[in-house]
Amino acid sequence: MAIRKEPESRYSSIDHFTDDIKRFLANKPVKAHHDFFSYRTKKFIKRNKNIFIPAAIIFIIINLGLAGIIWQGYIAAKERDTAKPEADKSNRTKSFLLEMITSPNQTKDESKVKVVDAITEASQKLSKELRNHPEIEVEIRTMLANTYENLGVYDSAETELLKAHLITKKVFGNKSLETAVRLKSLALI
Repeated sequence: MAIRKEPESRYSSIDHFTDDIKRFLANKPVKAHHDFFSYRTKKFIKRNKNIFIPAAIIFIIINLGLAGIIWQGYIAAKERDTAKPEADKSNRTKSFLLEMITSPNQTKDESKVKVVDAITEASQKLSKELRNHPEIEVEIRTMLANTYENLGVYDSAETELLKAHLITKKVFGNKSLETAVRLKSLALI
């Protein structure tokens, strides 16, 4: 600014020139430089390093902490959304099995209820009550097949496993682990 060709662009006095040099040495904006926001910000940061650096570090730490909290909230919501269908599935299975166990009526014909009869009745209800929940139906049919097998009623066990296998193929496909498990159980029966 001191050596510009136009006299009106130069410093008007030595005091103004001295003042600009003092401002430069104090890391303050000088008149010789264009007054941009970024220039003034750089000068402010240089002048206030001792305050700005700790404040910037605290700001970064707070933002990282907030990002971590938001991320954990996202993960928790995702796990909740995953757990809810599993809880519903478990509750449906439990209610069906409780109904199966408590439904036999001994007063009907004054005779003792046999386990095989209760399982057969449950098997007949199964397709109607759980037609919209094939995974649950497969699990219960597999449990019924295991019960039939333990009682030595192998034909009924095979029938239940065949039904479970067909549903598993439809839901999970031919090459799924679930289908392979049902085929193995079927082969063992």
